[in-house]
Amino acid sequence: MKEYAPNYYKDFSCLGSECPDNCCHTWRITLDKKKNDQYLNSENEDIKKISRKYIRKTENTNDPYFSYISMNDGGFCPFLNKNKLCSLQVEHGKEMLSFTCDTFPRTSRHFPKDIRLSSLDLSCPEAARLCLMDKSSMNFNKSQKNSKDKFFEFFPNEDRYKYSKVGENIFNFCFLLLKNKKIKVEDSLIIINKLIDQKSYL
Repeated sequence: MKEYAPNYYKDFSCLGSECPDNCCHTWRITLDKKKNDQYLNSENEDIKKISRKYIRKTENTNDPYFSYISMNDGGFCPFLNKNKLCSLQVEHGKEMLSFTCDTFPRTSRHFPKDIRLSSLDLSCPEAARLCLMDKSSMNFNKSQKNSKDKFFEFFPNEDRYKYSKVGENIFNFCFLLLKNKKIKVEDSLIIINKLIDQKSYL
C-alpha cells in the first residue's frame, strides 16, 4: 500500500476535554452489527440503558451500516459525559468506539494499485490548526511522494481511466497552486473555485 499524506497527518492527536469544540454532536454515528450488539448488551448498566434509548436500526436496506446513534435533545451524542469525553471510551477503551468515532477526523480515499490518499477533516479545530498554522502543512513526506516527480499519480495510464486522469490533473494543478508562495492563498482559492465552476459544465 502506497499512502500519500501531508506531514501534519501523523502529528494529530485528539485534544479531548481541552478541545474548544467537540465532534460529538449534530451528526450520524453509524454502527455495524457487532458494535450494535456490543453496546446494547454491555455489562455497564448505564451504557446499556443509553444504548437501548438512543440506538436506532437503519431503515434503508441499502445502508451498509446496521444502526446508528441518535443525538439527544441538545443535539449531542448521549454517550458524551460532563467532562466532554466519550463515556464508552472512558469505561472500555478505544476498542469500544465505532468506526466513525475511531477514525474522525482522519479521512482516506482509495485508488487502484493499492494507493491511498489520507488527510484530516478541517471541521476538527485541532486538524484545522495543524493544517492552517503550519507553514509546511502542504508538504508530504519524501517516502510518500511519487518517486518519478512532484506530481501525484492515483490512476494508471490506461484508457478506462482517461476521465479519472482528468481529475488527477486537476488535483495536481490545485495542489501546486496552493503550494506556490508567489500567489496569495485567497487568489489561489478564487482560481480553484472558478475551475470547479467551469468543470461542472463539462
